[in-house]
Amino acid sequence: MTDCAGAFPTSGNNGGATIAYSSVRAEEHPGAGDGPVSWVMTAEAEGSEFPMRCTVVREDSTVAVLLAIRLADPARAKLPQDLFDRRAARPAEHAGQGAAS
Repeated sequence: MTDCAGAFPTSGNNGGATIAYSSVRAEEHPGAGDGPVSWVMTAEAEGSEFPMRCTVVREDSTVAVLLAIRLADPARAKLPQDLFDRRAARPAEHAGQGAAS
C-alpha cells in the first residue's frame, strides 16, 4: 500500500468517468481467513469525494474480495461485521476443492 498511498488516477472503461484517488491507507481487517487485508481508498469523481473500503480474504487457494461503497452517504460506507462473517465463511467452504471440471 505504500506505493499507492499518494494520489493516482484511473481511466473509465468503455468511456466511463476518470476517477482520481487521493489516498490509500490500511484499515484493521475484521479477521478470518489466511492473511486478510483491508484498506480504504478515497476517490474523487465529478467533484465528490467518497471512500471505497476493500477487504480481501483468502482460504487456501480461494479468494474473496469484499467492497463497500455508499455514494448517497459516504460516511456510512462500511462493511457490517455480520455480513463480513457470512461472506468470509464462504471461501472456507470451498477451500481445496479446485476448479470444477
